[in-house]
Amino acid sequence: MIHRLDRTLSEITDRNQRRESRVDAYFSADVETDGPIPGPYSMLSFALVYAGSFDGRQFRRPDNYVRGFYRELKPISENFEPEALRVNGLDRERLRVEGDPPAKAMTEASGWVRQVAGASNPVLIAYPVSLTGAGCTGISSAIRQTDRRSATPDASTSRLPLR
Repeated sequence: MIHRLDRTLSEITDRNQRRESRVDAYFSADVETDGPIPGPYSMLSFALVYAGSFDGRQFRRPDNYVRGFYRELKPISENFEPEALRVNGLDRERLRVEGDPPAKAMTEASGWVRQVAGASNPVLIAYPVSLTGAGCTGISSAIRQTDRRSATPDASTSRLPLR
């Protein structure tokens, strides 16, 4: 019985040490769209900014927020809402010609996140989840496909674990 208790305490201690040694790298995300929902409408641009790291005890902000990634995308459908374009100021016709293919942009975003995060666990954060979160799901899916690991978006906290 004592041996089992010692082993259980040792397992708990090991688990806690692993959890404490894990560092999360946070990336703030923003998307611009031409309509209210993904699929029928297009994500026209997205930006990611390295927001800091959390080691389980302390959040560390970067000295500045210049580590960023921005892409403008080719629309994926003919549907759009004029009001959405007035709000974001993007030229949909220009993006049809000059925008990056979404798959290429997501792959590049994935590589950038992995490079900046290094050995840390990348975490994508967004607000509001109802709109930005939908775009972030595509970004985090690209990162997970690159990494070949799975994760489930946590819509209650707007936090998308990427591993």
